[in-house]
Amino acid sequence: MKEQIKNQKSKIKINHRLSTRYFRPSTNSGFTLVETLIAIAILMIAIAGPLTVAEKSLYASIYAKNQVMASYLAQDAMESIRNSLDTNEFKGNTGTNWPIYFDNTNLLTSCANKLNQCSIDTINKKVFLNQYPLTVNPTNGNGYVQPASLPTSNISPFTRTFYIQTFQPNGANSQAVNVIVSVSWPGTAATGGGVTLTDTIYDTPLQ
Repeated sequence: MKEQIKNQKSKIKINHRLSTRYFRPSTNSGFTLVETLIAIAILMIAIAGPLTVAEKSLYASIYAKNQVMASYLAQDAMESIRNSLDTNEFKGNTGTNWPIYFDNTNLLTSCANKLNQCSIDTINKKVFLNQYPLTVNPTNGNGYVQPASLPTSNISPFTRTFYIQTFQPNGANSQAVNVIVSVSWPGTAATGGGVTLTDTIYDTPLQ
């Protein structure tokens, strides 16, 4: 009888140990796959906002730089054409046959409409009947020049063209021209663009 009681106590003890082992809370901790994916998504959202703002700021900076340079190039061409007209006025070339010469080219006949635009080299004082991109001045690297043929080196992003429209503001005995200069540069919708300047010049003899 004593041995049976002892054996029963031993069995009870063993069963108790087994039950506590299987129902003991786990001390190991970690992230599940869902928790990891959620953490990655939150991190991506937090990073995407500042990166988008930085990208737009970079595009805006590039566009502003090109716009300023294009404005200078357009104004440079406009001043050269105006100087040529003033020179003709000074020489007395006025009236109904008012010639506008630049590099021995009559701009009224060669560059007279939007579909027949010319390009201008303000450094070498030349006009070309092409629309090739400007190139960096090969002589000293300062400024831009207009190539006579399609350039293969030192190519700038800018293309400068112009054309002239004539009209008579005060009847048949008067003459004036609208000079339209355009400078454009390639790129995406965010970075590409162009600048256009228009000036009206009258055939008025210099006093």
